[in-house]
Amino acid sequence: MKYMKSLSLSVPILTVLCVITAMFAQEVEAKCSTKPFNPISDVAWNGIFPIRVGGVAVATNSELPDASTGTVNPICTCEDVKGTYVGMEISFWDISYMAEVVGDAYCSPVVGMKYSGLDSKGYHSGTNSKAIPSAHTFKQIHWFEFPVFHMIGMLGDLKCLQAGKDIAPGDMSETNPTYNDDYLSALKDPKIFLFANPAADIACIGKAAIAQLPGSWFPMAYDSFFWCQWDNIYPLSGNVASGSVLTSSAQIVARQVYTYTQEQAILDYTKLACKGQPSNIMKSSQWRYQFAKPVKSATPFWAAQSEFIWGGGKAPAYNDSNFLFVLFQKKKCCQKLKGAN
Repeated sequence: MKYMKSLSLSVPILTVLCVITAMFAQEVEAKCSTKPFNPISDVAWNGIFPIRVGGVAVATNSELPDASTGTVNPICTCEDVKGTYVGMEISFWDISYMAEVVGDAYCSPVVGMKYSGLDSKGYHSGTNSKAIPSAHTFKQIHWFEFPVFHMIGMLGDLKCLQAGKDIAPGDMSETNPTYNDDYLSALKDPKIFLFANPAADIACIGKAAIAQLPGSWFPMAYDSFFWCQWDNIYPLSGNVASGSVLTSSAQIVARQVYTYTQEQAILDYTKLACKGQPSNIMKSSQWRYQFAKPVKSATPFWAAQSEFIWGGGKAPAYNDSNFLFVLFQKKKCCQKLKGAN
């Protein structure tokens, strides 16, 4: 009789536990099932400011530091297929790229689901989430070209806008052996032996201190520590020696920008107003990062800025493994004057 009473009490309890377990499992599995990215409502448009025409600010944003306070010579001369022309210098922050940083391999916050038919087992999946404390984070990254101004039909005559007419997927780190292994990444970029050391790590503290200061400009020292973003940029893999999920994800995005800059896949549009120039060194002051998914940030932020400032509420429980960042790049263009040859 006692056994029957005990069994009668256990059955409802087990039923409730099974339901809770099933709900939790569905929620975890559904992390990659989200609304597709909206190129209008999911972008923090205040990140494109300030806009300067001929060195004069016509639209400003006092909340975000700017890589330049103006120009000495607002008039510029460039060449195109028709010859030399005279123009006026225009500077702004172009919305250039997007980056998915995901713990679930082949998950795409842009489309709101996993890419079908691709393997997600083994070391390709990420580690660490808010639910599993860890001193280490590994995530995959997917790169997208995002020519949003061409997509919405704005500023299309500016020569320095991100090229293209639609969102274009690029590299997926799951297929890159050097991204998934620290030793292979070291062979790819031997500079790791110069900067992956305690002295270089200590220097990053200075950059982090500068990044927390409010203001509308960056001192030269901010770009001088080019191997520092939120942490030492090396190794150039998906591994980050930090348990902070949001900061580690932002660091992974910065690593990709750093890598593409070295490979000259990303050009510098501040050296000359006529066209982009290759650069071997990434300048942190020319980049802004915006959290787009799972929770949109109202204002972009910059490398080494504390997660406590920009990360509050951006990784809800059980939905914290797959993130989407929108990137803003500083651009300077020579806009041809009407009637100029």
